Amino acid sequence: MIKSFSSWFLSASLLLLVSACLPEPDTSPDLWETISESSEYTILTEGMRRMGYDKELQAGYEFTLFAPNDEGFSAWLAARNYNSIAEVPRQDLAYLLRYHMQFGRLDIANLGDGFIRTLCPKSPDSTGVVMLVRRSATSVILNDTIEVIRPNTETRTGLLQELNGVVRIPRTWELIRDNPIFSTMEEAITRAGLTGLFLGSTPYTLLGVSNSAFDAYFTDNNLAGLSELTDEQVKTMVQTHIIEGNFTYEEFAQAVDNYYTNLAGTEVRISSATAGQMIINSTIGAPIINVQGSNGVIHVLSRPIE
Repeated sequence: MIKSFSSWFLSASLLLLVSACLPEPDTSPDLWETISESSEYTILTEGMRRMGYDKELQAGYEFTLFAPNDEGFSAWLAARNYNSIAEVPRQDLAYLLRYHMQFGRLDIANLGDGFIRTLCPKSPDSTGVVMLVRRSATSVILNDTIEVIRPNTETRTGLLQELNGVVRIPRTWELIRDNPIFSTMEEAITRAGLTGLFLGSTPYTLLGVSNSAFDAYFTDNNLAGLSELTDEQVKTMVQTHIIEGNFTYEEFAQAVDNYYTNLAGTEVRISSATAGQMIINSTIGAPIINVQGSNGVIHVLSRPIE
């Protein structure tokens, strides 16, 4: 009896010791509780419930949610003549809400300018459409229009980024137009009369050229800029960098035949030398890949194709 009591006492003591060492369970609000219990996100909450995304936010996975507040969401609905979010077609609402979601905790305060991939599959091959992040001294702007007015609200299951409006899902043209690194490319496309290619429903892959790459090309060729090229030269240059179809890096890397005909009628050789890298015509790199819009994709080259 004494032995049994001693064993029981030792087990109980060990259990108490282990329990005392365990951290207290986190009972702070999760991401869904944070938005659903707030008076600032009632329209977003209604939309998430309608699409069943509330269940995902309650499943314990970590998300970052870009959350338009009611004032911003109301303005978006009114601009489209919707009386409530219940009138938004389900497919449109699904894409829109997915565009405001991302897996994991995305610390918006520590991001530099660039693109982030969302969970929105509204693209020719259902690849997640990107969002453009630009910083100023005092704010973070998404797709050149919407401001993060309250960043990085911590919850148990992720981060909440409060927005002053609904972020539009961009076509390829918006990704070109809204990013300052493409201002020369934008000028060239406009001058060539090819803007419509990146606004329509037919998908195109743009081998985009950044301003710095254009500047190096102009210097190497003793040119002051696009102004020294004829309209026909500019059009051919732009067409050389466009391939019909939505080709992501992964599709280029898996292709058996890696020659692609561009809109200028010439062939471009695209290969993957090592994982995550694209090489164009054996010499040109692509430091930024898979900038996915809703109607096409952009890969940014280190210099123009000649």
